[in-house]
Amino acid sequence: MTIDLSLIEGCYEAVDGTVLTGVAGPDVYVVIPDGAVVGLKDVSIIVPGDEYAAITCLGDATLVLEGANAVKAHHGEFPAVFPAEGKTLTIKGKGSLQASAGGKAAGIGGGYQRACGSIVIKSGVIVAWGGYLSAGIGSGYQRPCGDIVIEGNVVIATGGMGAAAIGGGYCGQCGNITISKKVVQITASRVSTGDIPSDCIGKGAGGKCGTVNIHPDANVICQE
Repeated sequence: MTIDLSLIEGCYEAVDGTVLTGVAGPDVYVVIPDGAVVGLKDVSIIVPGDEYAAITCLGDATLVLEGANAVKAHHGEFPAVFPAEGKTLTIKGKGSLQASAGGKAAGIGGGYQRACGSIVIKSGVIVAWGGYLSAGIGSGYQRPCGDIVIEGNVVIATGGMGAAAIGGGYCGQCGNITISKKVVQITASRVSTGDIPSDCIGKGAGGKCGTVNIHPDANVICQE
């Protein structure tokens, strides 16, 4: 079932097997129920307010990418893509996904004092920007996220002030981080915090992180 988001108003629940496409209006955001596999095909979702993530996963969920997709939480305390605490979000496919947060939240992961689940990136081209004090991929400010596993293709992540690019936000926590040898390229950037630095991949300033395991054959570039 293919749903054109330009024809939707308000909250849309994307059940298992749904393929989302189109440019969403300013009041549109997506909720994915537990266990659903949902396709994104040339989707644009920009949430201008501060009450919702662009995509919220209520349980274990899989996003399958096709074409070029962009999701953004423009202001406030929510990430662009929000995996539920204790659950796992899996992202795969041949397409791309740009995910960005304009407030105190991760591009993909947690929000301002909002914990999130685990994140598994199997394939695709992923570009993620974190907001202030929040990781590009991982936790937001002062709250934990689960494990982060990157298995393939290209990931470009940028953390906000005091946060890792991939991992923890400022005074936040993240689980174990695993980067596979199948990864073609990871470029991770962060904003320096001076006396309390954050990791490029790992913990944010003042925070904690589990074990970071980067395969020696993975192409990883860290920069400020």
